[in-house]
Amino acid sequence: MTEIAETFKQSQKSSFFEGFWFLVVFGLSASIFLEFIYLPFAWLLAGLLATCVSYFTLSKPRVAFIKYFAVIQTVLLVTLTVVFFIPRQLREIIPKFWAYAFPLFLVSNVCYFVPPLDGSKRGAWWKWFLGSFVFAGLFGWIMSYLAK
Repeated sequence: MTEIAETFKQSQKSSFFEGFWFLVVFGLSASIFLEFIYLPFAWLLAGLLATCVSYFTLSKPRVAFIKYFAVIQTVLLVTLTVVFFIPRQLREIIPKFWAYAFPLFLVSNVCYFVPPLDGSKRGAWWKWFLGSFVFAGLFGWIMSYLAK
């Protein structure tokens, strides 16, 4: 195997492990915080803890901690707002499906233009658009049945 292919294969394994480690820390801390505070705030605190732990325990990203922390926390805060707070207000005005699906679809398409932390290139916009459409539709469909 060539050196470039080996490096690429190793970076994929490392990236998977780092994402998995973030989710483990996030899930464990969220389950602990959930005993004491409301779900969105528990997720926000869990994201804060997972961001700090994953940055300092895993291989250092090529970006400064402040930028890494700010980007991760901003994405988490916007996601929580779109998933929890905005649909609660919109459900009174429009059908539940659209109250959950539309804000998520808009924000996920805006996220395409946020530069990746690792400097990698994004795929074609139409693929991102299609993926956002499908994901928002599934999320809206599921939440329209689960939301009270």
